[in-house]
Amino acid sequence: MDYNHSTFIDLIISGLVGPRAALAASFIVQPLANKSIGYLFLGHDLSIEFDAAGVRYASKGCTGLCVWVDGNIKAQSPTLSRLTVQL
Repeated sequence: MDYNHSTFIDLIISGLVGPRAALAASFIVQPLANKSIGYLFLGHDLSIEFDAAGVRYASKGCTGLCVWVDGNIKAQSPTLSRLTVQL
């Protein structure tokens, strides 16, 4: 059987948003997306979002690429670039 349909979203999330496991209590965010997408949001207990203008998620105080863990900002970059997040 072909299970591509059930894992396709994993490819989108790992490629577009870029979360990667790392050693110890950290992970890396290295998105392949560029700022032409305008905004994105992937989250639950771990949230990764990008808001180039700082208006889409203004209530959260995010401009650029932001990573939240349990509701607290753990890493931030003004651009879509690699971030190492300490958990």
